[in-house]
Amino acid sequence: MQEKIQRRPSYAIESVDNALRLLQMLRDENAIRVSDAAAELDVARSTAHRLLAMLVYRGFAVQDESRRYLPGLGIGVSPVLDSWTNTLRMESMPYLERLRDETGETVHLTVRVSDRVRFLETVESRASLKVGDLKGAVLTAHRTASGMVSLAELRDEELALMYRSKNEGVGTYLEKREFTALMQRLVETRRAGYATNRGLAEPGVGSIGFSLRLPSGRGIAALTVASPLTRLYRLTTPEGLRHCLDAVAKIDEEIRRQGIDLQS
Repeated sequence: MQEKIQRRPSYAIESVDNALRLLQMLRDENAIRVSDAAAELDVARSTAHRLLAMLVYRGFAVQDESRRYLPGLGIGVSPVLDSWTNTLRMESMPYLERLRDETGETVHLTVRVSDRVRFLETVESRASLKVGDLKGAVLTAHRTASGMVSLAELRDEELALMYRSKNEGVGTYLEKREFTALMQRLVETRRAGYATNRGLAEPGVGSIGFSLRLPSGRGIAALTVASPLTRLYRLTTPEGLRHCLDAVAKIDEEIRRQGIDLQS
């Protein structure tokens, strides 16, 4: 099919266009500063900073030690092509909301795509000190509870290929010491039946993650409850775990009832 040069629409939304132009800059130039963005967009530095901050929030940019903005995990990540994810998200919502109310903490629904975790849905805590909305975000799997509970289902050979291969596009390369630490966390995850993250993705933030499964027992997604580290212990009490496992059982039943599978 022949490509056509697109004309600027008469109803163009300037702020959206500016955000998309910043994404193009990140894609093509790999590193930009606030001053570069402001000059390119012909806007104030404060406006450019706010736009870049939103790209960081949604995982499309990260900031390095010299305060440059670099492409984030959200740029170039493989899409979730399966239609079942929307069904899962909708059917899970009542249970995510109830779990939020029972634990008082933020609840996430995620899927793993290779070495990344995509956040399909967030039900945010009502507490003043809380973990925020990550819907649409993309994070490295080995630094999240939802990612670890999914990785724990893989064979050691698959994990080694994903994290110890230097071939581009295979996964995230980890040095031997970090890979050994990951493997130990996965051993603990398999033993406990759920994953625990203590500040790996973000300092001061903890979470526990549980696999959501097909009737065959194969993991298809994950449920995570996230909190400030100071409150994480509440989630691992018998009562906290009971609330989580009840939500997992209810969502697993919805997966069965809706006929969700990896080919749907």
